Amino acid sequence: MICRSLHRNAPRTSSPRARFAAALLLAFSSAVSAMIPASAIAAVTVAGAADTIVVDKGAVFSIPLAVPVAGDAFNAFNLSVRFDPAQLTFVPASGGIAAQMGALMKNASANLFHRFTATPDSLKVDLSLLGNGLSVTGPGVIYNVSFRAGNTDGFTTVVLGDYTRFLFAGSELTLLDKRPIVIQTGAPVLAVGPSAGEARALAFAAPYPAPAVSGTAVGLRFTLPHATSVAFEMIDTLGRRVALRAAQRFASGTQSLSWRIDPVPPGRYTILLRTADGAQATRS
Repeated sequence: MICRSLHRNAPRTSSPRARFAAALLLAFSSAVSAMIPASAIAAVTVAGAADTIVVDKGAVFSIPLAVPVAGDAFNAFNLSVRFDPAQLTFVPASGGIAAQMGALMKNASANLFHRFTATPDSLKVDLSLLGNGLSVTGPGVIYNVSFRAGNTDGFTTVVLGDYTRFLFAGSELTLLDKRPIVIQTGAPVLAVGPSAGEARALAFAAPYPAPAVSGTAVGLRFTLPHATSVAFEMIDTLGRRVALRAAQRFASGTQSLSWRIDPVPPGRYTILLRTADGAQATRS
């Protein structure tokens, strides 16, 4: 959605009854607002067009970065896109960096400030609408980035770094929901133990029992090199997320938990473990 600032004189309430009604409405609105914690509402959500993207080994693919739902209005943003260069290589758009801008921003104004830099493991974007009173709220794609997948089966995660922020009229929107994007290359079936990139850092054992019974609890056992938050996702053979266990903080060392998953159709699923250090998965 594209918004333009509108200003008009507010009508005056002249009668005592109208003034009382207006005061009562204001008091009620303030009370309701006080009941809703600010942390429960994200001003802006930014994510990939899909939670998980499945690609062939060596394939070039695009990730549309989007504001999937309407949120607070903004007229500028900064993005930091971080990835593992051992598994992904950035591929510039054939039409130049202007072709990477998303339709939500391009359709809002013909005049934009756009700066883009790339390093082997990260991308940085600055994009602003130039025009009085212009802003956007979503939903829509704000930027497109393309990568070439590695030549081995595996999982990796593209994340939005600390530089990422959204602004309106120079003020930063403080409530920002940044969602990671899981990239599945080929058809990985990982053995028990640490992955090559996480040797002596993170270990994830095979879920049990195997095979699991739909609608019952699955046991998970993993080892962390230091205290961190851990989230789990269950992904089907098409790369779709069918279950999510929200991030929970664990101490270092070997941990175990029981995850009761809602019933799912019979088949083969991948459980993906995600931490701030990366991700490792095992097929069950």
